[in-house]
Amino acid sequence: MKAGKYSIRDLFVNNYIDQIIIPEIQRDYVWGEEQTIGLLENILEDYTKYKEGNVPVQTDDAEIKALFEQYYKKQKYASNIGFLYAYNDPEYVGKYFLIDGQQRVTTIYLILLALCVKIDKSIFEKYYYTNSDLKVDYKVRDTAHVFMNEFVKYILSGSNHSKEDIKQQYWYFSSNDLDPTVQSIIGNYNHIHEFLERNNLFNEDFLNYVQHFIEFWYFDTNLSDQGEELYIYMNARGEQIQTNENLKADLLGKLKTEDIELVKHRDDYSETADLNGLKNYWGKKWETWQDFFWLRKDENENADVGFNEFINCIAGLELYKNKLINAEYSSTKLNDLLTLINIEINIGVLEYLENEKGNFKSLYNYSDWVDNYYNLIWNYINKATKRNANWFVNYQDKNKNDDRNNMVLLWSLFYYYEDKNDSLNKDEFFRVMRFFYVRFHNYNRSVPTLKKTIDLLSINGIIDSIDNELGIKDSSPEEETDTKYRTKEETEKYTFLSGFIANPELLRQYESLIWEIEDHKYNLDGSYLGNINISHLIDFSANPIIEYLKSVRDRFFQLMKYTEGDEEANLVTLLLHYGSFAAHVSPWYYQNYQFDNWRRVLRNVDGDKTAFKDFFKEFMDTDEIMPLSHFLNKKNLVFLELHKNDILEITEIRAQLITYSMLLGKDLWKVGNHMAYEANPEMRLFNHEPRIFNSKRYYGSAATWYLWEEVKQQFGEDREAIKSILLNKQQELI
Repeated sequence: MKAGKYSIRDLFVNNYIDQIIIPEIQRDYVWGEEQTIGLLENILEDYTKYKEGNVPVQTDDAEIKALFEQYYKKQKYASNIGFLYAYNDPEYVGKYFLIDGQQRVTTIYLILLALCVKIDKSIFEKYYYTNSDLKVDYKVRDTAHVFMNEFVKYILSGSNHSKEDIKQQYWYFSSNDLDPTVQSIIGNYNHIHEFLERNNLFNEDFLNYVQHFIEFWYFDTNLSDQGEELYIYMNARGEQIQTNENLKADLLGKLKTEDIELVKHRDDYSETADLNGLKNYWGKKWETWQDFFWLRKDENENADVGFNEFINCIAGLELYKNKLINAEYSSTKLNDLLTLINIEINIGVLEYLENEKGNFKSLYNYSDWVDNYYNLIWNYINKATKRNANWFVNYQDKNKNDDRNNMVLLWSLFYYYEDKNDSLNKDEFFRVMRFFYVRFHNYNRSVPTLKKTIDLLSINGIIDSIDNELGIKDSSPEEETDTKYRTKEETEKYTFLSGFIANPELLRQYESLIWEIEDHKYNLDGSYLGNINISHLIDFSANPIIEYLKSVRDRFFQLMKYTEGDEEANLVTLLLHYGSFAAHVSPWYYQNYQFDNWRRVLRNVDGDKTAFKDFFKEFMDTDEIMPLSHFLNKKNLVFLELHKNDILEITEIRAQLITYSMLLGKDLWKVGNHMAYEANPEMRLFNHEPRIFNSKRYYGSAATWYLWEEVKQQFGEDREAIKSILLNKQQELI
């Protein structure tokens, strides 16, 4: 079979190939869900373009029109799956032994099987399972060969393809549980079936596309010994050619003589001043980059996971920039989006961050976030944080929240570095990092304005008091930053910091304290809470001094320690004296309130929106940090004095809870920090009281505790006696 471009049907149905054999020197079939779905998504994207594409042909001859349409669509909308390498041996006529492409070919074979079984299994039996011989066969591997044969027969019979049913078959042996190839075949067939069903692809048109419009470049190495040597050379690590290696070949192949001018004056350029010298130069660079990712591969088996993810990330950024210039731009091919110099610049970001972060941190009393950001980046690149980030997704699709958040985290850094590459200031670089680190944790996904924001940061600097409009017209903006350069808090904070630009040392002291307060776990996450991380604690317009910020930090951190121990019950009860603050939560068919959603409580977003603010002001105004019991006793005394004549006539539920707390103490919250109120108030502890119960989460759980029933158990049902107990507490507190 000659080298050239072929369709899947061409590969499986021709006069030269009877079978494609997976030889012993090949590794197992190990593709999992991620690679399989990734291949299917690429095919689906190309198929969608094929379906929607118009063919510019004008003729009344139906036959000519059909031929032209077929030719045009094949040229324009085919889906290319890369290179396949194989060799044939004269002793095995018609047998072609794969040396690269096993994972893709096996997956395509399973796709064909799934489609044909649902649409027309005779197609598979005629072209891909001729005379009960598999077209793709692990014939030199007995266990895989036997399983594959039985599996295909079983599927063609219309039987259930679930893993559980397959394992019940007589031909499935316990040893198959340990065979990676067998397990991947079963798993991927199910992933394929689910994907095809979910996307309504069980139709003749898609089957036709898979057979005739999925293409590859085939290379025949001719002799078996040469073929094996080539395989060993290419797959020395037992893996298929990776995305970055394919891209390397494409980009080196696109180099032109005039590109020498871009690098010949570099200190590290010692190659000949011709095209071969240029390719050698960039080839060595690429190996250095692979080593860079190898040293930072974390728990991955090799560098390819990280390098490939990095490439996809920066290619997605280039697509984003292209689409901002031309909304019709659609190419997602890596070799269209990236250049060798572009890759070099973006790897420079990671190198710069790694080399300079220690020096930057040494200038600050607090800078833990720098390492956190660094680790976040590498978790994403090595796919430890998010397994399937899609860097090419529509950044305006508000259903793609996770992907857009990833873009804010990484693209901001890459784009800013590239934009300021010739005039990069270390302090500014890390301050821009901080800016987007906070936005990332706020789930601020304003990708459409990301480039414009960074352009303004590059011009004005990060510590800037200018409040620019971004000029983006959106009838329903999702974030404040869809139309504004900064959030309200960002404007207040950086306007305040701009007053210290002339005193770098003092500026760093302020930044350290602000960062430390913002990074408390309850402050850093401002998602769905107005992007507020510190302004609920500090009024920047009052020009706070260093000593005040230190006091806020110390007292706030001490206060928040109470939320993780026995004092949490006292803190929740204490806040009741300052106002309503609980969040109404599901289930919604009754009044169910959560009192310990501290992210919301601190920002005063529920109830009367003042409780924590008023308490924290009083907490700050004391000469020293006082125990919560001090505040609680004071507030209980005031409360009893206010209600000494109507203590059992109280109708406000918040005040009823305060009263119950004086009887039950911390046990008021013994089950959890939820309170629920049943309808139809009647006489209980109070003359007009709904049935109140404390719960861990919702009504009907095992942990449900009715307050009045507990009071009756401890103090009896005599309400006058209970009233006396409460009023006596006033004397005790005095």
